Amino acid sequence: MAERMRTARKFILTVLCMLSLVSAVSVASAESISTIESNASYHARRSFGTGLYDSTANKTFVTYSGPQMDVYVKAYNHATASWEPAVKVYDWDDSSTYAYHDYPTMVLLPDGKLGIFINNHATAAYLIKAPNTHSISGTWVRTQISSDLNAYPMPVISGSTIYYFYSKNNDQSYPYRTYRYIKSTDSGATWSSPLTVIDTQKTNGQFDEVYAYGVAEKNGKIYITWSMSGGSGGHDHSSRHLYLAYLNTTDGAMYNVAGTTAGNVINTSDLASCLVTEAQPLTTSSVYNDRHPISNSAPSVAGDGTVVVGFGQQNTDGSGTKTIKLASFLNGAWSFQTVDTAASGFMDLVKSGSGAQQFDILYSASQATVLVSKQTTNLGSSWTNLYTFNVPFSSNADTMVYANFIENRQTVRVVGGTINTSERQTDYTGKWNLFAVHQ
Repeated sequence: MAERMRTARKFILTVLCMLSLVSAVSVASAESISTIESNASYHARRSFGTGLYDSTANKTFVTYSGPQMDVYVKAYNHATASWEPAVKVYDWDDSSTYAYHDYPTMVLLPDGKLGIFINNHATAAYLIKAPNTHSISGTWVRTQISSDLNAYPMPVISGSTIYYFYSKNNDQSYPYRTYRYIKSTDSGATWSSPLTVIDTQKTNGQFDEVYAYGVAEKNGKIYITWSMSGGSGGHDHSSRHLYLAYLNTTDGAMYNVAGTTAGNVINTSDLASCLVTEAQPLTTSSVYNDRHPISNSAPSVAGDGTVVVGFGQQNTDGSGTKTIKLASFLNGAWSFQTVDTAASGFMDLVKSGSGAQQFDILYSASQATVLVSKQTTNLGSSWTNLYTFNVPFSSNADTMVYANFIENRQTVRVVGGTINTSERQTDYTGKWNLFAVHQ
């Protein structure tokens, strides 16, 4: 009996050891979330431009707005598996109420240097460029690249050309904003004259402000998602519908998803052919999301060429929640799959893995304190939960304001920011935290 008990104890200990090893391996390979900085200010970032992985440097670089909206860059060194101290690359020095519009968006320029695009909101556009390739060291240089009443920066690299999209604040009193771009073929040294690509010319029932939220480039086509904002209530009072079109960089023309050209400019009569989904605002509501039923979106392209859009649409049941959806253009029409019916906001979408129809989606749960990522391998017919995290907060932060997938992501998968909702436009001392999801 004693021998059998000793044998049993040995067996149990062996099993426990094996389970411990399995558990350790599982934890080591799974994602985790942690704070990486605690000096950020509120900024109205879209679903792009937060950060990127540079394979030459073997580092992930991220950018954010710190105290007084000063521009910071932080690097994760993959060789040492550690974050390096954040570096202030430009002293923006703005604490005014609407300073949050002046947020940085970063790309790796064709010459190998990091470039941060930022607007003095609705006034001018700037490029803040690193002096050295694949590095944040040295003194960065700010150059004004446009004075075209630029709002909401959206830089895109296609081949060796930089395309810099923005909304032009043509007439805020109407309200009226067109969508334009300038381009550079020499990594930002010189820039073209502006070209308009979306312009409803005050003929869209006062919903004549173009608010673009997402962008993706594939084989020389730059896909853009947007809503039309304004209405009788004035500037950005309400917004309606979700649209998608692409710029063909070969001929400079705009096309709808079916491949029909609108010529160089999409106007009011072209909007119907660019419609992804209708979303009418509840214009009498005091709730922002009721008046802006789609407030974020991101396009992408599947391995088989299918164009997809991730977005969140406000529910009409009074719950204040959104339904997260994936739209795919199949057989000449948009097809919709539901990801979640009770979320607080869509964050981002990325093509992932080797599967032709595999995508990861990112959104905040019913409370904007929980980050969720799910994956599909079949254009949304089914979803697998990748992770659900309680977002870490510092100081008095109470809300996740954005979370973006890292471009060409490796170990660092996602970077996001937090705010205190009631203080976001009055406190620019830089006291809220950034977080990262690591694999």
